[in-house]
Amino acid sequence: MGCLAKESSLLARAEKSDSADGVGALLDELREADDIGHAELTGIVFSNNDPGVAGLSAALSAARVVTFYSCSAGGYHHAKYPTVGAVPDRARAELLVDLIRKSGCGVGQSDGRWYIYGRSVWQTHALAKSIVDSRELFDVLPAPAWTEGLQEVLDD
Repeated sequence: MGCLAKESSLLARAEKSDSADGVGALLDELREADDIGHAELTGIVFSNNDPGVAGLSAALSAARVVTFYSCSAGGYHHAKYPTVGAVPDRARAELLVDLIRKSGCGVGQSDGRWYIYGRSVWQTHALAKSIVDSRELFDVLPAPAWTEGLQEVLDD
């Protein structure tokens, strides 16, 4: 089960929780019951991104959009809202704007960097799903400029 599916499952369980921070409570519960399982989920499956933005980070990366920041917000977190920082090229930006709008999320900009945010982790997760569902639109785009020479570096 990949990042988006695991995140979907976790968010569905969190929604049924009596805790004010259902996601946090579930992660604490997992850590206490199975610290290795917790480490694998958060470190490997979610790539050390917070649940609720891990799926969006993964979906953007799959669409060949560079990500540089993520935070699910609340509690001790930095961001006020669930946020993922990204730097899309022009073609991907045009596709993303429509998906961001349709999902009810928003985007702020600073120095060419995008901060994609939602009111909740459920909104950012929905955006991630819509990006994955639209993957064929991203796949036909030319490779972004940052990928030039990447294959040679990876082959070495």
